[in-house]
Amino acid sequence: MAARSLVSVVTSVFVAAIAGASLAYGVELTRYEAAEFSAGEVSSEVAASFSDFAGLSGRAQRALTPAYALATASVSEIEAVLAVEPTNGAYWIALAKTLDDGGASQASVLSALHMSEAVEPREAETMARRVVFILSLWEKLPEADQQLAIAHLVERAANAPGGAHERVVRTLAAKSEATRAAIKKALIEKSDGDRALATDLGL
Repeated sequence: MAARSLVSVVTSVFVAAIAGASLAYGVELTRYEAAEFSAGEVSSEVAASFSDFAGLSGRAQRALTPAYALATASVSEIEAVLAVEPTNGAYWIALAKTLDDGGASQASVLSALHMSEAVEPREAETMARRVVFILSLWEKLPEADQQLAIAHLVERAANAPGGAHERVVRTLAAKSEATRAAIKKALIEKSDGDRALATDLGL
């Protein structure tokens, strides 16, 4: 009798595990399929339903990483992921960059940039990406956005994520002397006269 009960328990656990795995795979597959639609094709109701699941991005995130999005993804690909993962700041920055590369209006570029700030204002890696993006477009961005980059640099100077410092230095090195001087002045003012950060960034 005890052996029969043990078999029953083991069988029940095994069946439950299979069912759970199947459900999880189905959810992942559904997320992936939804991510193949453009943002305009996924209704707000559908997008909202996906937000109820833990591990929101699933296969969609694995199919389109932030690094890939920043380098080669199209606007429609990035919008598709944002339709199911609207709170990922890195993808909003990727969208802003891709829109700018494609000649979109400044309003569209700034809208995506500002969304990255709205959804992830304090995430270190997103802040670093936002700084590099703003610095790369420094000359044509409003002063408010320039000051956002300066504030991020000052705040994260002592604990920037790995590789962020090098990315910032490379971006600044490509700027004209006039732009570098303007950024240096803004950094020193934000640092209450301390020149250490500006010097550390090669300015």
